[in-house]
Amino acid sequence: MWKRPLLAKRGGPIPAAPAYRPFPRPLTPEGVALGRWLFYAPHLSSDRQVSCATCHEQARAFADDAALTQRGVSGRPLARHAPALINLAWVEGLIWDGGTKNLESLSLAPLKHPDEMGNSQLRS
Repeated sequence: MWKRPLLAKRGGPIPAAPAYRPFPRPLTPEGVALGRWLFYAPHLSSDRQVSCATCHEQARAFADDAALTQRGVSGRPLARHAPALINLAWVEGLIWDGGTKNLESLSLAPLKHPDEMGNSQLRS
């Protein structure tokens, strides 16, 4: 039924397989702090008003409660609502259509999207 056992050695309901890490570096307090700072940083958007947290609300499992997200830089409703950002290390195929294959490209897609954060100066 399941591809992998769901119980880890300590008996918790978490995947036993390690998370996908394209660059096998351990998590550090500094790296976690940088990630948090980037997630809440509005200056990465073209209007310096929208951060990842604008749409991905921590109190809602880092999702939003709208049928279509309406808080991007363009002011136009987006084609989808903001999906939850919990446990993505174990997900294969990200974004609603599965078009993003890893966490790194997932992070860049909304930053570059003209209706979401509109940062046209970023390079892949």
